[in-house]
Amino acid sequence: MENLNHRWRFVTCFIVVVSGIFQTSSSHQCDLQSIPFFKDIGFALVGHVIDTRSHVQPYDCLWSCKANPSCFSVNIERIDVHRYGSGSYFQRAIFPDGWYLQKDALFKYFPTNKTWLDAKDFCQSIGGDLATISDADQNEFVYRNLIPPAKHNLSNGCTRSIADMIGCWLLDDTESEVILRKGPYYTDDDSNGITALYLDGNGSFADVPAVSLQFPAITIMCWLKVLEPAKTPGYVYADWSWPHQFAIWVHGNWKVLFFQFRNNNLEDVLAMYTGIPFNVWIHVAVTWDQANRTAKIFVNGQEKGSKTASVGLSSYEMRSNSHSYYQVGCKLDTTETFFGFVRNIKVLKRLLSNDEVEGEAAKNPRDTQLKAWLGLNDLAKEGNYVWNDGAMAKFSNWVYGKTAPESVDQDCAVMIQGDKISGGKWKNRRCTERHPFICRKSMTSAREE
Repeated sequence: MENLNHRWRFVTCFIVVVSGIFQTSSSHQCDLQSIPFFKDIGFALVGHVIDTRSHVQPYDCLWSCKANPSCFSVNIERIDVHRYGSGSYFQRAIFPDGWYLQKDALFKYFPTNKTWLDAKDFCQSIGGDLATISDADQNEFVYRNLIPPAKHNLSNGCTRSIADMIGCWLLDDTESEVILRKGPYYTDDDSNGITALYLDGNGSFADVPAVSLQFPAITIMCWLKVLEPAKTPGYVYADWSWPHQFAIWVHGNWKVLFFQFRNNNLEDVLAMYTGIPFNVWIHVAVTWDQANRTAKIFVNGQEKGSKTASVGLSSYEMRSNSHSYYQVGCKLDTTETFFGFVRNIKVLKRLLSNDEVEGEAAKNPRDTQLKAWLGLNDLAKEGNYVWNDGAMAKFSNWVYGKTAPESVDQDCAVMIQGDKISGGKWKNRRCTERHPFICRKSMTSAREE
């Protein structure tokens, strides 16, 4: 007969999850020579379980069996019960093959990138389907247990791999220090699926922490996409409220990018501009070299403008002030705001060489936010989201409470990685994109395998 298994983490012949800490399963007395026992991973002796109980101590499991004349053996497993949020308990059991059990459903995350249709076919081939999320508790369970944590990494991101970097913001919904003001939001740009900060040109902006720019040389870089009708002026990244320090902004009518700044004596040290294209992503870098009194603007890695400040000024050091934040998308003391997308702002306390700037521009923005396919889609009828079995979604968890408006061909839902606001939220994406995915199957179907 079965021997008591003392490996508390997993029991190879029986795993059950209920609300307690220890579970027991008892089996009929029988002759192993004549009655076969089916020991499937994750399940007790199929066809022979007479009772399942929850206890706090393992010894209570043994006493339960002893008190039942029909019990001959018992399997025991320790189950970790996790608490998330206020008053919500989640039952979690990690099966040896990677499935997680919550209530009556099994979930598993698959890291292989597939299209939505390929992911659905795979899930169905193993007896399940792309995940259905029934309620808020289940959504939080899946997000916390299955979605890998966000990483502030990225080869083109905010690692300090570049010497003398003093500020960096990906603007991809993974940074709690970025404060959104008056309605901007993170979204996926239509042209390349990159998560970026969207500014509507009607007052929305973001605050990012201020950094000191009082160095002999500085470099400021970012990716941006100016949308039309472009605003004039449209402030991309600036500290241009009293006492004014610097500003990088767009002139909508002229289709140019300006860079300007002042010194501590309120003198305008320099103002310059260069032409840029609209409605496409571009990499922009501005540099200031005090020793040579020279500023440069680079577009997509190529030097497009250079200007030397006038002689005779009292100082060529950028002005300092007591501001705690700089603005992305606005001039703080007016209603002038930027219309478009901004991503990957980097500030360095040295000049980057032309080759280094070109190298940064070659690092195309990447989507740093992991996404995992769910079974929700509106493939049959635009705007009518249903699960794969045709059931209407009684629960939804869209970012900002709604599906993205940018494109009608974003028909399939993903759960996104992130922190605070975005973690565990859903977005609609193109079904042809390739992402990891989450499968779900019922305990009943799993037992039948």
